[in-house]
Amino acid sequence: MRLVGWIRCAGKRLCRIATKSCPENQNRKNIIAGRSTRIQQKANQKMGRREVIVKQSAAESIASISWYIESMDLVDTAEKFSDSVYNFFLKLANPIRVYSLCKDPQRAIVGYKCVSYKKKYTVVFIENENEVIVCEFVLSKTIHW
Repeated sequence: MRLVGWIRCAGKRLCRIATKSCPENQNRKNIIAGRSTRIQQKANQKMGRREVIVKQSAAESIASISWYIESMDLVDTAEKFSDSVYNFFLKLANPIRVYSLCKDPQRAIVGYKCVSYKKKYTVVFIENENEVIVCEFVLSKTIHW
């Protein structure tokens, strides 16, 4: 997975997202992202899994949900939520499993595939032989099922 780790910027915690808006943390982000990407690639080669790429829009929606949970003074729950979501993304990398197209007509035309996460959220992604690209993480009631 390319976007990993907690990064602090201007005193706020960002949930596993690496943006270029914080120049003071850029070196640390590059080190963290580079190290974890190499480790993940080695693990993928050994286990036969595909690489998981999380687009910034999906990472930002996970971060906003986690910030909302954290704003209710549930810091540990927010961390558990984001960790469980990213672990779910890693499960999507299993090459044996094949997922169906979204039932939403707009997303089906593009070739997106949808999977429900805890019945409340929907993960919209594109998969091919080498990688899984997570494009959206949205509420299930905002998408046509």
